[in-house]
Amino acid sequence: MRRTRWDLTPPPRARNAGPPDMAVVRDWRFWGALAAAVAVLVLAVILLVGDDETSVPSVVGLEEGAAGEALAEFSTQIERQRSPEPPGTVIGQDPDAGAALESGAVVTVTVSGQPGTDPLAEEPAGPVEVPNVVGRQYVLAGASLEQLGLVPDTRMVERGDRWGAVLAQRPPAGTALEAGDHIELDVALATATERLDIPIPDLVGEAAAQARAQARELGFTTRTTERESPSADVAGTVLEQRPTEGATVPELSLIRLVVGA
Repeated sequence: MRRTRWDLTPPPRARNAGPPDMAVVRDWRFWGALAAAVAVLVLAVILLVGDDETSVPSVVGLEEGAAGEALAEFSTQIERQRSPEPPGTVIGQDPDAGAALESGAVVTVTVSGQPGTDPLAEEPAGPVEVPNVVGRQYVLAGASLEQLGLVPDTRMVERGDRWGAVLAQRPPAGTALEAGDHIELDVALATATERLDIPIPDLVGEAAAQARAQARELGFTTRTTERESPSADVAGTVLEQRPTEGATVPELSLIRLVVGA
């Protein structure tokens, strides 16, 4: 049919034709919804990661034990350095206060004192009562037990979310022990935290307590066994260690110490 310029009747539509451009509209709706979902997911991940981070407190100037309590959410690695400050005083930390770290991350604390020694250690007289060290960082827990003349044996267990925290102790708090008796500590190896590889130091010839302190502060766990010493001058010192010096192993790995009795 011929149409004139004055004929305003719309032309006939093709049979079964759908609304114009609906496929394009549907495509834009699909991609828009997908983009919004991705944006929400990214925002949730960012918020979740941010919630896992904690600001590192300032511990410089604090006594070693107080610093350990303040850093309870982190893995504390201690380095000792000669300083005019009183022994046992924190003189440095890495990272600095205010840094954002995940729970269980390593904070290195520099403490005034002779490297490899515990300046507060004293030989106790008579039986001692085992303190409760569950929940403390194993470095500080071990040091407090050494001060009482006890021998801390540490082993890592894969559970918990506080890297290096003491999860259990045997015997329990309140038990009466003699100097030289052993106490076993279960130390948390948080499975979500990546372990650093660190070289094993040479501990042979060191006094037993100093060797254990040095091993703990470098990031190892220890277990001590006694053996009759070949001579009196090496009694109380490390006769053997396994693994030996120089091997590189993951953080919290066990060093077995054989000490002369």
